[in-house]
Order: sequence, then structure tokens, then C-alpha cells
Amino acid sequence: MKRIDQNSGVMLFQQDQFKRSHLHRRDLRIWRRLTACLMLVGFAVTARSQEGGSAAETQPSAVTRWAIIATSESAIPLADLLTADLSKWQNIELVERDQIQLVLQELDLNASGLVDVEHRTQFVELTGADALVLIDAGGDDRKGAADNSHNPLPGVSARANPLSKNGRLRLVDARTSVRLVDTVLPSTDLESQLASVSEQLEKARGTLSLSPDRLRLIGVISIKSEEPGEQLEAFCQSLTKLVEFQLHRLPEFVVLERTDLMRLIDEKNVSGKELEILSAARLLETGLRRATDGNAMEVTCRLVSPRRGQRETIRLSVGSSDIRRVRDAIVQAVTSELSDRPTEIRAPLDPSVEAEVFDRRRQWLHSAYRFDDAAEMAEVAYALDPTIDRLKTALQEYRLWKHTYTNRSKRPPEMSGYDRLLADYNQRTLRPKLREGQNAISAIRAYAMRPLKRGTEADYRLREQHRVAALTLFEKRLAEVSDDPIRKFAILLERLEIAFVLAPSDQELFVLLPKWIDQIIQARKDAGLPESVSDRSYERFVMSAIRLLTRLDYMMRSDDQLKNAASLRNQWSDYLSRQQELAIVAADLVRRSQPRGGDGDVAALKLLDLMRDWVAANANTQTVFEMKYRRSAFTRVNRTPLRKKYLEIILSRAESQKDVGELVRDAAHLQSILSATPTNEKLAVAARIGQTMDRLAEEDQTSDDHEALANLRRQVKDQLVRSRLIQADPPKYSLDNDVGPWQEYFIRPISLADPDPKHAQMLTMYVDRRDDARQRGGRVLMAWSLRGTPGLSIERIDLETGKSTAVGPVIPGYPRSFRGVPLAIGPDAVYAATKTPGFTIIKEGSIETLTEADGAPSNDVFKMAWYKDRLYIAYADALATFDPVTRRFTLLASSMSVEPRNLIDGRGSFFIRYLIPDEANDCLWLSIQDNALPRDRNGFWRFKPESNEYTKISGSHVAPHWIDGGFLLHRSATPPWAHVDRATGELTELGNYSCWSNPSSAWQEFVMLGEHILTSRCLLFTPDGQQFKASTMTKWPHLHRVGTGCITQFDGKTNTLWYLQPK
Repeated sequence: MKRIDQNSGVMLFQQDQFKRSHLHRRDLRIWRRLTACLMLVGFAVTARSQEGGSAAETQPSAVTRWAIIATSESAIPLADLLTADLSKWQNIELVERDQIQLVLQELDLNASGLVDVEHRTQFVELTGADALVLIDAGGDDRKGAADNSHNPLPGVSARANPLSKNGRLRLVDARTSVRLVDTVLPSTDLESQLASVSEQLEKARGTLSLSPDRLRLIGVISIKSEEPGEQLEAFCQSLTKLVEFQLHRLPEFVVLERTDLMRLIDEKNVSGKELEILSAARLLETGLRRATDGNAMEVTCRLVSPRRGQRETIRLSVGSSDIRRVRDAIVQAVTSELSDRPTEIRAPLDPSVEAEVFDRRRQWLHSAYRFDDAAEMAEVAYALDPTIDRLKTALQEYRLWKHTYTNRSKRPPEMSGYDRLLADYNQRTLRPKLREGQNAISAIRAYAMRPLKRGTEADYRLREQHRVAALTLFEKRLAEVSDDPIRKFAILLERLEIAFVLAPSDQELFVLLPKWIDQIIQARKDAGLPESVSDRSYERFVMSAIRLLTRLDYMMRSDDQLKNAASLRNQWSDYLSRQQELAIVAADLVRRSQPRGGDGDVAALKLLDLMRDWVAANANTQTVFEMKYRRSAFTRVNRTPLRKKYLEIILSRAESQKDVGELVRDAAHLQSILSATPTNEKLAVAARIGQTMDRLAEEDQTSDDHEALANLRRQVKDQLVRSRLIQADPPKYSLDNDVGPWQEYFIRPISLADPDPKHAQMLTMYVDRRDDARQRGGRVLMAWSLRGTPGLSIERIDLETGKSTAVGPVIPGYPRSFRGVPLAIGPDAVYAATKTPGFTIIKEGSIETLTEADGAPSNDVFKMAWYKDRLYIAYADALATFDPVTRRFTLLASSMSVEPRNLIDGRGSFFIRYLIPDEANDCLWLSIQDNALPRDRNGFWRFKPESNEYTKISGSHVAPHWIDGGFLLHRSATPPWAHVDRATGELTELGNYSCWSNPSSAWQEFVMLGEHILTSRCLLFTPDGQQFKASTMTKWPHLHRVGTGCITQFDGKTNTLWYLQPK
């Protein structure tokens, strides 16, 4: 098998090369088992004949020519197997593939172009083919979707599905341009695909053997119930599929979907035989109703000829409600009316045999992710043979169908079939077994968890069956535990939890509930249970009451059919207002707090106040009730001016009880209230909290919570500092108490003068090593986020004076994750990249952003560096330059290059993690992460732009640091430390230094001062293999070498840089 031209789609096959070219090893094993596969297909055809179909009875006598064409490369193995299979069928002649190739070349077409009607007609004229078998193993074909085609299998259409990448097989009758087969292929092995299509091709073989004037095109419109109720909906839906499938089994009938049939009928350019066939096309409309005795069916069939405008009406009376007998009567009547030789339709004796046919089709559709059609096939199989397994399968297919919508955040369509099946499932699985006692309550509890639509006939029937049995059992159990109030409380609570399905009607529910709640309260008192949510039984009572009241409130607001709704609402409100039981009071407050604003917020405040007393004794145990409702209630209150009232409640209660612990327990709420308070009110609120803390600290000297109180005081102060309302106390860092080489250094603060109040957080720090950096405002550049404004601000810092100078206007965007803000310094501009596509050119008084629309090779910038007269940009998977004079981009290396032009070009994905210019040595230094095997580009490289020369200095993952005369490298190799001379590129391994113990330390910052290596974890490494930890600090997040020392960190609270340098 030999491939000729991928672009044209023309493939030439040679039998002697078949086994060693295109098939994978698995497909070769399948080829060796071809004989067994063909036997399997033979059995499938035999079984189909035993199902009562008349297709097997009509053996084709005329020889027909079939052309088998793979429209995609992945379909070649199946096309080869199908060729070998069909070559053994009688009265079928296959068009040679050499001839197919020559005709395609003559027409200047590829194989996929044959789905177009005009091209297909030209191909048929030149090859003399009676039928075209088009196989595509790669999913839906866009051209084919627009073709005037049809799907003969009910529910097995091959329309586009975003979840499916399954193949399609199409068989087109070249004489009439009608598509006889259009089906999805299972996403399984070739054997399953071959077996799935052979049965359909066998039927189409019989159709092709008939002369065109014997063909009848028919479209089946969904059978409708003529009764206004819903009783016959499921019956009609399944009957539609059965009628379609039975007609499909008759060779002279071609069953089309209504839209496909209308497209063919509206076709203008038809004549001769095609015109005769289209003139005989019919639409079948069917109505169904039950006869007077209820055991028979009255059927009305109307055959409409859209092209002629004729209508023929057939009325039937079927003396049975069996779906197969009704199906057979309809098909018999239709074939008698339309066919020259009506065929007697015989259904299988065993309905399970016929149901298995639809089971197989369901499996094919399921494997193609066509869950909507699979659900219909499963429902038909269940209608034929209603086993519990088929019922579960149908429900599962409906759920998968629904999930395909919800998974894409779309609303699923109405699924009446699912509701009917679920009602049937509940009826069959949840029917109470009174002889087993407890099962009555278990069954109704299960039904309460997944009830049907309230008010439907099925819901009423199920509810009534369960209700009577469960109420009887509840009365029996309550009588048995009359002397045990604790067990009685548990049984009464269980009854309350399923009250909605125990009440005979909604009106009756409002009458029963007060009585049942009062019985629970009395049982609780008799049992001596405390009104505390720490008690599991009482907390269950609280949660049940919340669910019950919330649902009742929704019912009263939304149920238009509720009689006397206003009166019931008033009676229920009066009952709740008289209740003193904490569980009911809390549940009522939760219910009332649901609406937003106004009364809802006030109810949320009252709920918080109630919960303070209720859970005070269990402060160390957070209950489900607390976790679910206290946080949501506080969030509601904290977003409104009611936060002030709640603050006073907290502080007044702590002051009245003179308890530090009472205040500490609400520390999180106090911080949230202060954070939500407007800036102009924060100082007053903080002062009120501080007064209470001072008073309690003085009055309660013995409390164990003074340390927590001090922590709360610090947190309040930090909030004021972050709001820039007070100055923070500068941190005190010192190396005086550290040992070893730390005594050779000291650390000092550098306060920034006149900080910009708009600055929120310092995001990135960059060191400008150009000679004129001090004259331009300072060597250190900082990128800041802004308060209340999107974008970033960049400024220069002079370390000698602490003066800051803004660099241009605000730039758009935010930093990218794990990259910060890449910066590069040019002679007259600063270049920055953010999350906004492309990069921004910052000049005094102006900014400009360049993206792919301006000629850039990508919008995803990793690093940038200015070298001599242009900007070098490391993109994700690319390296390029930008000339600001000509404003042109030049691509130097790309992972997408077909033919590599240098050592890092092509070969798959790569990232340039470090890009360092070195104009003194006429080169740039690159640290590359190779993402493609064998990852031989990993390492540290020197790049000379003038000669386009790339030299690899060191392998493995490398993090470089600029030092005098060279680079200090930290590598993932052994030894990890190495020195590179910038002038010669010579690498010297530093094996005497100890390694970082942290495995991720390769990507942490480090500097070298003299012979000492300092890391961002406050570690100092010496050449003799020792390491020393600074005691007063834990990390230096902004470690940069500047001058004779290094910047270690920046304190945003005090706007202070800390600078470490030798003594």
C-alpha cells in the first residue's frame, strides 16, 4: 500500500505492499484474523435474517459495481478490510483502485471531494459505478454536512458532534444520488467497525439490486398521540423508531429524515428516472389513540406526496396495545399502499431478539458520543423488552446526554423521555414491601431525595403508595417506643425530614407541620436534650427545620396552584412568631435572610447575634450549622452599613463579660469588618477596637488569651499601615549576632523618598547595568501595581539618595504568572511585557504596544534584552529581534521551523529563561529550557549575532548570575556550581562549594560577593564547603547584585530597600 500525494488526497494501493506499509502492528494481527472476522460477519447476517426482516428474502441477482474510497488516511485500514470482505460477496463487482486514482486525477479531485454531488456525478460517469462507499475514520466532514443526503437508520445520523471524533461510512446510490447508508463508526478496533457496517451494507445491497423505478422514498414524521394527556407519549416515541426501522429493512423502501426528503424534492435539476422516484416520494404522518375498551389502538395514517400535493388516508384498528403488533399493522398498511408487491411483515417470536438489535445500535452510538440518539435507541429496546437492566441503561444514556450540555455550560433540552423512564424506575424499584417493615420508610426517603415533577400523575401515584405505607409504619414504630423519649424524638425527626412526601397535598402539609413540630419539641423536652447545636441530634433537628422552612417559603412564593396561599402564609407566620424553640427561631431567621437587602440583611444580623450565645459554650467545636450559615450571614452583614451594629454587639458583649477570650474568638470578624470599612472611617473603627482591647487587657490579667490579643492588635495596625493611614515601624535586621563570614558584612536600610500614594504592590525589580544608568535616574527599576487602576507603573530608584523617578506613563496589563514583568533598557526607551499581548515601548510621555498585528512573530514574551542597536525578544518557542529604526522583526529561531537553520532552531518547543546582553564581548548569553526530546538544547549558550554563531557552554538546567568578569552558574548537574569567563567562554566547575538541599533551589536567586555565594534563603556558602544561615531573616525575595553589595529585600509597608555590603 503506497501513498502518492497527501495534499491531493489521492492514494494508490499495491497489494504486495499491503502488510508492510500503512497498517500498524495491531492492524496486522487483525488482518491475519480476517477469516475469523468474516465468519463473524456471516453470523451477523444470518442472525439478521432470523429476525424476520425481508431483506434477506430478496437475494440480489443483478451485478452492481461498487467503488470503495477512503477519504482520509486514517480510514485506509478499514477500507482494505472492507474491500477484502466485499470481494467475496456474490453479484458485486469492485472498481479497481488504479481506475479510481486515474479518474480522480482526471477530475483534479481528492477523495474527500466526492461528497459533493456535482463531483460525485462526474466520477460515476467515468467509472460506471452503481454505488460509492465513502469511509472517513476521522469524524464529521464539513462538505458532507452540506450535501443533500439522508440517513437510513433511525436515530443513527452522522451529523457533527463536538464531542465525537468517530468516523463515518456513507453508501451513495449513484443512480439516484440518494445516500443509502450514513452511519458513525464505533471508536473501537477494526473488527468492531467492520461488523457494525456489514449488516447495513447487506440491506443496501438488496436495495441496489432493484431497478430504480421500484424504489420508494419515504419520510416518517414522529408519531403523535391524538389524546391530550401524556399517557401515550413514550409509546408514540418508541413506535416511531420501530416503524422507521421496519421500513428500513425492506429493500424497496429508502427511509429519509423529513428535512432530507424535502431537500431532494425541492431539487430542480432532475429528470427521467430521478423525477419518477421523487414523484413517488411520501411523507408518513401517523396519529394514535386508545380505543374505547382501552386494550386496542386506533391508528390514522396519512401519506402525503409533497411533489404532487396528493394525500391518502388509511385508518386502522389494532386489537392489541402491544407495540410490535401496532408497528406491524402500520408497516403492512403502508407497504400495501405504496409497494407493487406488498410483503407480509412478521415480528420475531421473542421480543428480546428484536430488542438486541437496538441494543447494538445503542452501543455504537454510545461509543460515538451520540448520547441523544443512544438514549432513543435504549428507550426503544426497553419498550420491546422492558427489563430492569435496559431501564437503567436508558436512564444512564439520558444522563450522559444531559451532561454534554451542562459540561459546556448550556441548558439541556426538555427530556420528557427521561421523566417517564424515571417514573417507571421509581415505580419498579421503590415500591414499598410492607412485609419487610422498614423498607416502606427507606423507599419513601429514597423517593424524597429524587422526586418526580410534583403534580404529575406518576408523582401522585408513587407518592400515594409510599405515603400510606410509610405513615402506617411510623405510627407502629412510635407506639413501640412510647416509653423511650430519645428514640421517639429520633423517629419524629425522621418523619419531619420527609414531610413533603408524607403529606397528601400541599394544603394538608401546612396543617400537619405545626402538629409534628410541636410533637418533636415535646419529645425533646421529655428526653432532656439541650437546645445546643453541639448535640448531634439537635443539630439534625436544626438543619431539617431550615430545609423545611426554606422550601415552604419557596412554595408559597412560586406555587400558583396553592389554594388559599395568603391565608396559609399568615397562619404559618403567626405560628413561627410564637415559637421559642431555638431550632425553629434559627431556621426562621435563615429563611428570612435569603432575600437581599432590607429585611434580609436585618435577619442576617439577628442570626449572627443568636449564634453568638448559642455556640459560645462550644467555641472550640465548629458545627455544620456554624460553618454553613454563620459565614454567609456575616458576609451579608459585612457588605452593608449593618457592620457597625455587629461591631458594637461584639465589643459590648466582650466588655460586659470582661472576657479577653470573648473578643479573641471574634478576631477574624473584627479584621474583616475593619477591612470592609471605608478608608475615611478606618481610624475611628480601629480606635474603638483598640480601646476595648486596652480595657480588657487591664481588667482580665489572668487570661491565657493575651498572646492572641497582642496578635490581633498587630493585625489591626497592619491594616492601617496597608491603607497608608499610619507609618509602619521599620523592621530591624542585623547580622551582628550571626557567626562566621556573616561578620564580614552589614545590612542597612535605604528609605525611598516621596513614595507615590497610587502604588499598591511592588511586582518586579530589575538592575540596569548600562554606564548611563545613574544619569537616567538610578540603576534599580521597579514595576508597581496601582490602587484602583488597571495597569503598571515603572520607576527608577537612585540607591544613593533614595529618590524615585517615574519612567513614562502607566502601561496596560498585569504580570504573567511565574515571569514577573520582563524589562529591557534601550538608549532612548524602556521595553516592558505584561499579560497584555505583545510588548510595550515606554518613552517619556508616550507608550506604544506592538503585537502580532504589527509584524511580531508572537504575543507571548518571556524575556527581552537590548543589544547594541536593537531589541532581542525571547518568545515562547522563538527568538527574534526588533529594529526600532526600520520597525521590522526578524525571526532568529523557532520551534516550528521545518529545516533547522542553527543549533536551537526547529526540533520542538523551547523556552529562553535568561537573556543577558554582553556588548563588551559582542554576544548575548542564553539559558535555554528544551521541552522536546532528547532535550539536548538544555543549558547555557553564547550567541554572537554578527556571525549567527551559537556555542553551548554547559548542559542541564542553568540559572546564571552576573559577576565581575563572568557568570556564576547554578546547574542541575554535579557539581552544581560553575564559573564562566565572559571573554573566553571557558567554564570552570566549582566543586568545593556545598549544594542547596532544597530541590527547587536551582530557580532561586543568588549572588556572589567575593568568594561567598549568597542565596535568597539567607544562606552563605564558602569555598571550603561550609554554609551559614542568617538568624534574623528567613528569605530575601529580591536578591540582586548592585555595586559592591546586593539588594536583599523590599519592605512595602515602610517603602524601604535593604542593602547588604562588605564592611
